[in-house]
Amino acid sequence: SGDVVVAGVTKSADFPVTDDSVLQGNYDLFLTRLDTSRQPERQCVMSTLFGGSGDELLAAGPVGNGFGTVYITGDTDSTDLPGVAGSLLKTYAGGDLDALVARFNLGGVGYGQEP
Repeated sequence: SGDVVVAGVTKSADFPVTDDSVLQGNYDLFLTRLDTSRQPERQCVMSTLFGGSGDELLAAGPVGNGFGTVYITGDTDSTDLPGVAGSLLKTYAGGDLDALVARFNLGGVGYGQEP
């Protein structure tokens, strides 16, 4: 397929998203999936913001596994970064910044089932 997945940092309160995510801090991470085989106005298949009330910085990513799961890494000073059960650290550990790894399931057309 003609999919392109990009990640970055934004401080735009009106960054285009396809879900109900909103800018939480001064800088949040974004993850966007484009299907370049579509007409330009329909290329954005998925776009979301990820962050807490502090700032997030992108270190690397996106890195995919070929089955629709994408990982990004970065730094945060947010005390309320969204987490899930099973996370190594469930709260901000202090200091200047904490490292973060976030996993996203892109799903959709063109992706197989993850083994």
